[in-house]
Amino acid sequence: MNKIRVIFAIVSCVVLVGLCGCGTAGGENENSPMPNKIENNGEGTGLYIKEGLWSSGGHCGDNEYTYSDLKAGDEIYNDWDSVITVKSVDDEKVVLSIDGCFVEPNEDGSINLNKQPLKKLTINRGETVEIETQTMDAGAKLEISYE
Repeated sequence: MNKIRVIFAIVSCVVLVGLCGCGTAGGENENSPMPNKIENNGEGTGLYIKEGLWSSGGHCGDNEYTYSDLKAGDEIYNDWDSVITVKSVDDEKVVLSIDGCFVEPNEDGSINLNKQPLKKLTINRGETVEIETQTMDAGAKLEISYE
């Protein structure tokens, strides 16, 4: 009888932790991504990121970040064991360097867990690119626009 109680307690804890995944794996915390974000000053050029968080329990919320006056070396994202920095930027495109677990989703929205993570991403002015964490239980989807 005690073994059944112990097993039930363990399973209950695992389920509870799984349902609370959004609060622990990413999103807003003391190490929040993009702590030095720069609000666009209205002069046109800007990089916009919409971060959608998800866990095994479903969608967990969104965060939006806006940057202007970008230059090579600026860190624009640091979460999910991934760092995204600006490699180069001009009026026509921004080139991002990615160190981490982001991939482009398949056409049907699924993620190939065997795919090599992105190392570089080029976004042309007026374009929006979607990338997602290569994870199973919780993660983030980034929609990155350059305008």
